[in-house]
Amino acid sequence: MPAPVSLRLPLTALCLLVLSSALCVTEVLGWGCVGHMLFAEIARRQLDDKNKEKIQVMAAVFSDNGPFPTSPDMVQAACWADDVKLWRQYAMRTWHYYDKVYNPENINITDPVDTVNALTASRSMVTSLKNPKAPLYLLNFAWVNLVHIFGDLHQPLHTISRYSATYPHGDQGGNAVTVRAGRRKVKLHALWDNICTATPPRYQRPLSYTDLFALSATADRLLETYTFSEKLRTLVSVKAIHEESYMFAVNSSYPGVTPGATLSDAYLDQCKRVAEARLTLGGYRLGYLLNQLLSGINVDEAALEAHRAARPKWSA
Repeated sequence: MPAPVSLRLPLTALCLLVLSSALCVTEVLGWGCVGHMLFAEIARRQLDDKNKEKIQVMAAVFSDNGPFPTSPDMVQAACWADDVKLWRQYAMRTWHYYDKVYNPENINITDPVDTVNALTASRSMVTSLKNPKAPLYLLNFAWVNLVHIFGDLHQPLHTISRYSATYPHGDQGGNAVTVRAGRRKVKLHALWDNICTATPPRYQRPLSYTDLFALSATADRLLETYTFSEKLRTLVSVKAIHEESYMFAVNSSYPGVTPGATLSDAYLDQCKRVAEARLTLGGYRLGYLLNQLLSGINVDEAALEAHRAARPKWSA
């Protein structure tokens, strides 16, 4: 069972009892691409110096070979798995979620569950990264997708589909549910992707120095605000993580939601708190996992030397 989350700042809001764990958290920013970059930046900071060098060199090769100029480093490449949708590539669409059935009305369900999903894709990427004979092209494809999918698995509505008389074929993680947040009409899933922020920040990639500093400052705040037990920080089982997120969806994403109605301030406040905690904890976990995986990957020494000479912007 997850241990309680401890905070360095005073608590000012509700505590949620989920998975037999007390979770008390504070305000938040949006997920989307910004959220994925925050997730990756938190993970990057957990890497040892040698692995930070490795992942930056690998990212540079990935960016150059695409070419993918908007993905010059690990942090910005965290959005690449969504970028491909903009290029009308949908073969990897099911990699972003695993919609476990939530059927509180106990209706008859005949819909099949996707057999290729966030769980199977994550495991496949990890397997590739553990292969010492894998070419750099494959290793880059694997870590770029893993960084993104691992983040998706920490978003509650990427792990569930609620079935009911209103949604006999499921609500696709809230994608079929329209609600109002203040004066804005939005899908429930999109609301959670943006941490219930009506106007989340949108940074243009490659990031300017101003946006890099803003992103870094937000990561600083998240890491200063939340602490987690070592047991929670080092949990990397995608099945267990999926179950965590599923329970958060059941206990915090759906209660208080009426399709078409305006969400209460209490709901929006809770959404922000839960989502930011999930994002931060997931970043810790990804960093722990990447430290293990990168340690078994050899990167050309000449490329490392060139990287050191270049003094990249993400050098801390």
